[in-house]
Amino acid sequence: CKARFSRRYNLTTHVKTHDKQRIKEHGCTFCDKAFDRKHDRDRHVATVHHNKRTFTCKICPTSFTRRDALSRH
Repeated sequence: CKARFSRRYNLTTHVKTHDKQRIKEHGCTFCDKAFDRKHDRDRHVATVHHNKRTFTCKICPTSFTRRDALSRH
């Protein structure tokens, strides 16, 4: 694929996503989802299961789980 990454770790973990037989090491304790990276699992738990929305719009009451989502808003 044509994906590009500034960090080798992100490239390495992305390359693994192309292997559909891979074992995702970081499973969610609340549902059946599993993730390649602990960070992604932790973000999933915080946002999906604990409804954590840290980034709030200064114009309206909408809040988001990620800074980039707020920026797009």
